[in-house]
Amino acid sequence: MRLTETDNDSALSVSLESASEAGPSTATLVSNGHNGVSKTNGFSGPYTNGNAKSYSSDIVDGALTAKSVSRVSLPGTTLYDDSYVDREEFVRLIIQSLRDVGYIESAAILEAESGYTMETSEVSEFRQCILDGAWDSAEAALMQLGVADDDGLWEAKYLISQQKYLELLEAGKTGAALNILRQELAPLNVDADQLHTLSSLLMCADSDDLRQRAGWDGVAGTSRRRLLVDLQRYIPSSVMIPQRRFATLLDQARIYQQHRCLYHNAPTNARTFSLYTDHYCDENAFPRVTTAILEGHTDEVWNLEWSHSGNFLATASKDKSAIIWRVGSEADPSTRDYYAQHILKEHPYSVGCVAWSLDDSILLTASENYIRMWNTRTGGLIRALDTHTDVVTALIWLPDGTGFISGGLDRKIIIWDADGKERDNSWSRTPIRVTDLAITPDFTRLVAIGMYDVPAPPVATTTPDAGTPSAGNAAPAAGSRPSEHRVIVYDLATKQPTL
Repeated sequence: MRLTETDNDSALSVSLESASEAGPSTATLVSNGHNGVSKTNGFSGPYTNGNAKSYSSDIVDGALTAKSVSRVSLPGTTLYDDSYVDREEFVRLIIQSLRDVGYIESAAILEAESGYTMETSEVSEFRQCILDGAWDSAEAALMQLGVADDDGLWEAKYLISQQKYLELLEAGKTGAALNILRQELAPLNVDADQLHTLSSLLMCADSDDLRQRAGWDGVAGTSRRRLLVDLQRYIPSSVMIPQRRFATLLDQARIYQQHRCLYHNAPTNARTFSLYTDHYCDENAFPRVTTAILEGHTDEVWNLEWSHSGNFLATASKDKSAIIWRVGSEADPSTRDYYAQHILKEHPYSVGCVAWSLDDSILLTASENYIRMWNTRTGGLIRALDTHTDVVTALIWLPDGTGFISGGLDRKIIIWDADGKERDNSWSRTPIRVTDLAITPDFTRLVAIGMYDVPAPPVATTTPDAGTPSAGNAAPAAGSRPSEHRVIVYDLATKQPTL
């Protein structure tokens, strides 16, 4: 999007009070050797990109106002002569990135110098309407932003009405929420099961119960920002740039380079990735020597865990068994002997996970919805637990060793004593099908990871012609949305989510 000539000055008026702080900022532009410098970066004189430009400004009543920023006119539309990258798209992403990190003045100067704007005022107003909860104005703006496809428009309206409905329930305005359900959601031909789920929320005891059952963090949380992200899929990306788009592209490049790295063996944190060079790992640092092969299972091995002493290894297998391996003495620096000390066969189904107690005296195994406790010295079964009604996917001992926690696809999280008795069964069902758990060392927080079934979108009454592309950012087909993975952090004292 290009600025008109008359927009130059207004685009450069930026309030310093509203700008995010991100490094030093001055009233005069400090250059790196280009376009008339006041400080240089090793250059003996000013360098330009074919156009001489100057920049000066004054601070007036706390606001930075540009006196003059000459627009640069470049031939062609690509970034370079031999490039396929569109210059306007590239510059708009740079402007977005500058704003995201807090360089508000620099972003404004780049807009004026290039003539490109990150987004129109209509997009900014739409975003603010969503964040402020001005739902009528937000719905009216959808058509102006290019949401022309019937299915996409209906689904976008459904998401807005659903947010409106949940907020009214949270505020205790049950009557108004019921009107939204009847007059806005039902006419959109919402899937019957989803409509039933929404209507059942009318029976929630309080706002905490509502947020828990809906898997929704409320007005005070991030729900409106999440709604904005969901709505963005229906708006053409050229109109409303997806959030942190440049960072997304860089992350894709990082993942691609890691996949291409034949000997990849580096941590996944950002410190190992540089924009200056392509990623690679030294083959000499890659573990290439096999020191032992353990044979005992007759089918796939699904999980394993070392004992805290390091003298034992427990493995879980599809063959309905778990094996406790003892680590023998070190014959030489490169080899060790392993032998099966106990083969735990009393499982009716495949074994999915194992967990050692802090003193290594008890080994937990999970087989479908059953948890078994084993004496690691004798290999004998201590107790079998069957409270879960679906597959147990996570077992973790408490930091003090007094018990353990289990989680499963039945949405249950259960705290047990070390002897296998339920310590606390008051934990309400989680909004996710739990796939893993982790607990903080100070025993104050529990992190649960799992699959959240995203409510199905409304089903449109009309079917678009075959082959007709859908408007927006790859909107999903009406009537089907996949499950998404979510992370929930619980306060162990209150059993309420904190994040």
